Amino acid sequence: MILSHRHKFIFFAVPKTATHAVRFALRPLLGEEDEEQVGLYVNKSLSLPALNTVNHGHLTALQAQAALPENVWNSYYKFAFVRNPFDRFVSFGFYMNRKSRTFKKNTTEKLKGILKQERNTSSILFTPQHKFLCDDQNKVMMDFVGKFENFNADFAKACAHLNLPAPELEHFNATRHDHFSEYYDNELSAAVTSIYAKDFEIFGY
Repeated sequence: MILSHRHKFIFFAVPKTATHAVRFALRPLLGEEDEEQVGLYVNKSLSLPALNTVNHGHLTALQAQAALPENVWNSYYKFAFVRNPFDRFVSFGFYMNRKSRTFKKNTTEKLKGILKQERNTSSILFTPQHKFLCDDQNKVMMDFVGKFENFNADFAKACAHLNLPAPELEHFNATRHDHFSEYYDNELSAAVTSIYAKDFEIFGY
């Protein structure tokens, strides 16, 4: 998460949605009073005690709302990005097996296997996207939700709203794989559709 008092915005970093590209683009624009919580490439924590004990940078909207002053939460521009759950799950699978020499062989079956392992399904990276951005009634708490599939244009929209330049986005920590559709059969498609049903519904995928 990035909390900018200078520009009055909160960026929520949903895992596996190219969040580090946004972080790298925004950092040069931040002021000394601005804060970030992140655990990859650099380690930074927010000054808020209720949040800085979390050991990663993927804070939820509910966590932030509970910890921030009401006037900050209500007046700051809150934005994030989401990604097609089919694509996001494939990216997650390749990331979790990035050191494997065999994952690219019979990948579909290995992706199915990921769903049977608690160490994977309990990962913050596996968590459905709506849990980061919605309240308990599944209402989106953001002012703007951009899409990974329209990344540069949607980032430019957020920057335009904030009267900021839209720096060129470069992908960091990206996984290399074919188009996500190449890895799905009916069984895997049904499983991922079920797990991320609310993501498909809420974010229009």
